[in-house]
Amino acid sequence: MSLTLLITTRPVAQAVIARCVAESLPEHGWALRPGTETECGRDWALNLQLAPCGEPVQGLIQAMLGRRWLVALDFTAD
Repeated sequence: MSLTLLITTRPVAQAVIARCVAESLPEHGWALRPGTETECGRDWALNLQLAPCGEPVQGLIQAMLGRRWLVALDFTAD
C-alpha cells in the first residue's frame, strides 16, 4: 500500500525535516517532496510505503509534535 501524508510545518529547512524522517522511518519506506513555502511554514508530501498507523509513523509524528514543527496533517491514499 502506498499512502501520501501531507504535512504542513513551521519554517524548517528541508535537510532538518529529512533527517527527522530518516531517524524515524525505515530507509526504503518513504520519499519526501517539498511543496509550497510561505513565511508561515511549508508543505511536504511524504510518500509512505509502510503502514501509516504503524509505530514508525507514530514516532515521526510524535517527534514533529515534540519539536513544535507540526501545523497540519492530511492522509490521502495514492
